[in-house]
Amino acid sequence: MEMSIPIIERLKREEKDILIFTHENPDCDGIGSMIALYLFLKKLGKNVTMAMKDDFPFVCDFMPEVNEIKKL
Repeated sequence: MEMSIPIIERLKREEKDILIFTHENPDCDGIGSMIALYLFLKKLGKNVTMAMKDDFPFVCDFMPEVNEIKKL
């Protein structure tokens, strides 16, 4: 956790374009975490893209911003 804070601080301060991934064979927890970070960074004015390699689990269709996730 200690390493995560400096990384997020740098993202907030220095980066404009950010690409977010989740783990392989994602579940709703992984997708929800990716969406939460996406929304946080968007509020900071960042250009954020969410992407994942695997198929999207249909049980997560109710989540906000799922239509913004790009399939690789």
